[in-house]
Amino acid sequence: MTERSAMKRRVRGLLHRKWHGPLLALVVVALPLAVVGALVVWLLGLPTMQGQLAERFANAQGVAGWAVQVASLLYSLDSLDYTGIIAGLPGLAVLAGVWLFIFLPLQVSLSGYFLSFLRGKNPRVRDAYSVFSAKYPRALGGMLYMLLWLLLWGLLTIAVPAALYMGGERLNAWLTASTTLNVSMIAFAVELILCLLAYVIFTLVFINRMLAYALTPICLAAQPRLPAYRAVRLSRKLMRGSKWRLVLLVLSFLTYYLPALIAFVLWAVLPMVAPLLGLSEFFQSGLRLFLLIVMAVNQVVLVYVAPYMTACVHAFYIERKREALMDEEVTPDDFVKHAHE
Repeated sequence: MTERSAMKRRVRGLLHRKWHGPLLALVVVALPLAVVGALVVWLLGLPTMQGQLAERFANAQGVAGWAVQVASLLYSLDSLDYTGIIAGLPGLAVLAGVWLFIFLPLQVSLSGYFLSFLRGKNPRVRDAYSVFSAKYPRALGGMLYMLLWLLLWGLLTIAVPAALYMGGERLNAWLTASTTLNVSMIAFAVELILCLLAYVIFTLVFINRMLAYALTPICLAAQPRLPAYRAVRLSRKLMRGSKWRLVLLVLSFLTYYLPALIAFVLWAVLPMVAPLLGLSEFFQSGLRLFLLIVMAVNQVVLVYVAPYMTACVHAFYIERKREALMDEEVTPDDFVKHAHE
């Protein structure tokens, strides 16, 4: 039995008779964001743009058709009617505020709930809201500090390919005016390849940084006396060399969604293979409906997977902390407030 399998087995043992508590904790934490998001979508909404996008993609056939529609959409963004977006800006601002000042700090108290649960205590569901106390400024500061770093890395992911593109456009304009068409076409192809390569590289760097900061809310909850900015640093230290382990842990839960994944692949390729198999339109419609039902019904596993996966991530932190201390990757000083702070 692998280390990951053993950890998941221990978590299942803890959750076996107390599943409802962690599940309810997750629900109450997600509730504010879900309610406000539903209000923004259904009351304010973006009806005009929704209609335009729905019309554009309604007749897309398969993956190739969707790819063509996405490409054409990128070239025609200036022709869309943005009235719906402008009308929905107040609602989007409220949603962003709820996400920043309620949902993000709640991740810290939710982590406190799961840490207590894994340590054999009996936390109450209302403990998931315990951040709304004297703990709030520190929790909010730590999460915003983490978000600031993610935003900086995200901007870099966009800025570098954009700078390459603008520089390439100037070079291409000069080549078009002073050289042959073939040379300018080659230059354009090189520019496109470099932009795509830069985007892929910096996207991978951004994902790496996301994983580096992934344990920040748990560090904030587990070390209540640690300054907020040092919780971000502690997450980075604990995740050094262990990012792939966390990715594999999360990916191991995809097996619960195999029916939905298979149904999605079949739904995507159906328009391409149906003519080859000679399937009637009536049969295709029925099959598409069946596949959509499979994808929808398979989401019921969230009731089981959500608390299970969340508990496993917190168990990963506990084991990773113990391992890092034993291997001297971190020291006890990394978990306490320094005298000069």
